[in-house]
Amino acid sequence: MQKLLRTLRNDESLMLAYQKGDSVAFEVLYMRHKDSLFKFLYNSCQQHQLVEDLAQDIWLSIIRGVANYKPLATFKTYLYRIARNKLIDHWRQNKENKYAHSEFNEQTYLHNTDYFSAAERKMQVGEVLDAIMQLPGEQREAFLLRAEGFSQQEISEITDSKPETVKSRVRYANRQLHSMVEVSS
Repeated sequence: MQKLLRTLRNDESLMLAYQKGDSVAFEVLYMRHKDSLFKFLYNSCQQHQLVEDLAQDIWLSIIRGVANYKPLATFKTYLYRIARNKLIDHWRQNKENKYAHSEFNEQTYLHNTDYFSAAERKMQVGEVLDAIMQLPGEQREAFLLRAEGFSQQEISEITDSKPETVKSRVRYANRQLHSMVEVSS
């Protein structure tokens, strides 16, 4: 019964409960977010072992930093900010372009945005994904975070960008994708 009650609580209250020693609260958070985090990481670098290592490192960072956690943003924003920073650290250490390994699993995004339902009628799935890959890196990142359901403010916090910059990146990405759809039809 207690575990059921925990599953009904919001992420921030679960994290605060975990901060007080409730390990089941952490399990609930982990189960809620592990798949979407893995998907985000995988679509950022396409290297399964690296994704597993990064995911483990991210969750360990959550565990190690629990004493300092303050619910200043949603837990999901906090989690993805850590994930993005871990990715950037990895790319810096390995001197990789942070957008070079971005390939996307078609099943991941086709059901996440209204754009794809319209675009899929005009283009083959591969062409949609190719169009996304042609977006400038920062636009693609903002577009995909938006596709994950993050608000403009949350994307701003995750990417350490101004909200207006995020808004512009998403808008430009949408315009570019729509123009690519029109050209190919």
